[in-house]
Amino acid sequence: MLRRVSFAFFVISIIVHSVCYAVQPYKVLLKNGEILTLEMVEDAKTDVGPDVRLGLEAFEGAFRGASVSELETHFGSDRDIRGYYQKLIDEDDVVPFQKGEMIWIRAFLNHKLVAWMTLRTEFRGPHIVYVSTLVVDPDYQKLGIGKRLIASIKAHWFPESEEFDLVVRRINYDALSFYERLGFLPAPDIRSDYVGDPTRCMFMRLAGPNLQNLNPSHGQNERALLAKPGVEARQDFASL
Repeated sequence: MLRRVSFAFFVISIIVHSVCYAVQPYKVLLKNGEILTLEMVEDAKTDVGPDVRLGLEAFEGAFRGASVSELETHFGSDRDIRGYYQKLIDEDDVVPFQKGEMIWIRAFLNHKLVAWMTLRTEFRGPHIVYVSTLVVDPDYQKLGIGKRLIASIKAHWFPESEEFDLVVRRINYDALSFYERLGFLPAPDIRSDYVGDPTRCMFMRLAGPNLQNLNPSHGQNERALLAKPGVEARQDFASL
């Protein structure tokens, strides 16, 4: 049996120079008609261990299309992907989150954690967002969850944002394809001293019309579904 390629990737921390941002949960509709709930983790003391374990599982499967030589170039001769990302998530996500420097968003489907992303504000300038990490459970990929997480940044969490910056490892081919489909374009001017080695990482940016087109309005039927008991309907809900 062929296993689906895991969908996980590191992105530049999302930067927004906005004083106000939303903290209430956000409901989005998936391709299969199920409702995904996005929640911001407000308490820096929250245990994010389950998120980290989900991330490690996803990253381990994200490079199945890479050759042995590519893996050794990026992760060392032992090709220890799990160890590499354990350290990276701890340093770049968990510790900054615990210090109040990182925003942590979780995605739940039927009360089960299926994805998460971290965002850092005040990266390069006003209204710019840098996504540090975006992870989707391998068992819940191909439902549009990753796209909805990215779209929720402007649609809900930071409506004043005008640009998303991110970094993807060059041998994470599924992630590169995913961001290209969303409209991200190469951005070689992003500071390489902050985000990593440009020979191993692809710097990408979403802005302008591509960003605006990420959040079309829901149709009448979708809004009606979201308005059922216990679900908050939103006119600006991302229909993706």
